[in-house]
Amino acid sequence: MGDSSVELSEKQKEIVNAKGNVVVNACPGSGKTFSVAARIAHLISSRTFYHQGIAAISFTNTAWQEIENKLRDDFNIDSPIRYPHFLGTIDSFLNKYVFLPYGHLRLKTNKRPQLVGEPHSSWSGRGYYDSFFDKVSFDKEGVQYIFNGTIIRKDLQEEIFKTKMRIMKGGLANQADANYIAMRVLQKYPLIARNISMRFPFIIVDEAQDTTDVQMEIINILNQFTKEIMLIGDPDQAIFEWNNAKPELFDKKIEQWFPPIQLDENRRSSSWICNCANAFIEVEKSIPFKNSDVKDYNFIPKVIEYKLGNQLRIDLIKSYFLRLCKNCGIEDKNIAIIYRSNSFGKHLGKPLITKDEQPWIIGKYYVRDIVHGKYLYENGDFKKGLKYIEHGFHKAITGNSYLESDFIKRQIEEKGFVKYRQEMFDFIDLLPACNGEQLDVWIKKATKTINDKYSFDFPINRTLGRKTIDSFFATEDVSKDESQYHTGTIHSVKGETYDAILMFIKDAAGNNRKYRNLLERCQNDEDREEKRIIYVGLTRARKILVLAVPEGCKDIWSEKLKLK
Repeated sequence: MGDSSVELSEKQKEIVNAKGNVVVNACPGSGKTFSVAARIAHLISSRTFYHQGIAAISFTNTAWQEIENKLRDDFNIDSPIRYPHFLGTIDSFLNKYVFLPYGHLRLKTNKRPQLVGEPHSSWSGRGYYDSFFDKVSFDKEGVQYIFNGTIIRKDLQEEIFKTKMRIMKGGLANQADANYIAMRVLQKYPLIARNISMRFPFIIVDEAQDTTDVQMEIINILNQFTKEIMLIGDPDQAIFEWNNAKPELFDKKIEQWFPPIQLDENRRSSSWICNCANAFIEVEKSIPFKNSDVKDYNFIPKVIEYKLGNQLRIDLIKSYFLRLCKNCGIEDKNIAIIYRSNSFGKHLGKPLITKDEQPWIIGKYYVRDIVHGKYLYENGDFKKGLKYIEHGFHKAITGNSYLESDFIKRQIEEKGFVKYRQEMFDFIDLLPACNGEQLDVWIKKATKTINDKYSFDFPINRTLGRKTIDSFFATEDVSKDESQYHTGTIHSVKGETYDAILMFIKDAAGNNRKYRNLLERCQNDEDREEKRIIYVGLTRARKILVLAVPEGCKDIWSEKLKLK
């Protein structure tokens, strides 16, 4: 192993030395990421790799970067991880080794496939139907589905998918499409799957509970040629079904590759918080780690009532919580105030703009890109902000609804890097400040400042532009000063750890089922996901956990968490 001084538990040693197909069922705070890093470090140090390597795959950039940090800090493995190994997201893995080199075989086009839509670039359809291109895709059986949160009238869906198929024939695909196409390519050309499996004889899939049916089918195809696949995750923390993730696929793998390795020692949370989390899911899943520095932290989780609509009461609860944290010596950067739905953010300074209130004009989405990019840039997310501004700028100049993947690269080659980058910075300098500014006022200022240099304008629906720019992008996770506490949805803290958590819960869940009924009996998959979302919120805390629930619900929640 990279560092022989690192101590592993017996369960972690099982993970490091496992052979063949293995499922690891890991409880929250069990050191899952550390265990994955330990296995990678062991494989690197105990084998000689030339043109074959390890593929360590997760579902977010944050997750794989955390693995890389563990490899560097705990196991003295140089980062970034280089050839012949791969460490990154499952999307980037499939893009690099299947979709981009072989996707044309399925799309039946002579063009190199192009990835459009988030996270690669914002999609700006010229017409109504193609504006939905990046909002729809296909499941494993090729059945059309719509990403949750996107509202499309049923009588329009057929035309939208016809338009999608036409655009795809031109070689374009969103990320969900790319995964689907990759699956179809591997099914039709098993030699490609065999070559990938030979290239990566060791495959580790982190957060495997978040796989879609398409992604799991790809894992199954690769598994026909390699028998060294490790899936590690926690089905009780699967909260991305809105993105077509199917946690039951992970449960099925536990049955197929039985017995799983049970990573059940919680190193994150106090005994009190572990007990609450176990009571909530009615399974003793998290056992406080005997040597944890917070195991015996003496704070009993609290349930407090508030009245929805009573802003003063909400503010008082927030003030009480922050004062409690201060008295306990907890720094703001280790504090999170979270809530179940975006709509609650308005009570904590994060107003929500509904889809019907969006001021952007179809075919002119470059305006949204530029405003969005300036907002991010101004709030410290320079890389993402610059990307949005670049794409919006070039779409406005060319009149195109999307940019080819090498468009910006060609621009840099033609103008030279220094001249190109200076042009971008000069454009950014022309844009007025966003923070606290009303959108329609900002549009007037921006139009005036760029008028002498560029011919494009900033059209929006003026009647919908009378809100502040912050309100349109308030739910965006932007870089903040480390001295500030985090405020956001439960989804925004997935995979994170905080010393103290205040979680606001409304009367009804996201599927409009009353929590008092849902806590007694889960009727369907939506109910089960709602419980998992709350479970994720409960298990982010190390020392202090406070739940704020509507009036009349305190006893229900206290009983469920065994706090009565």
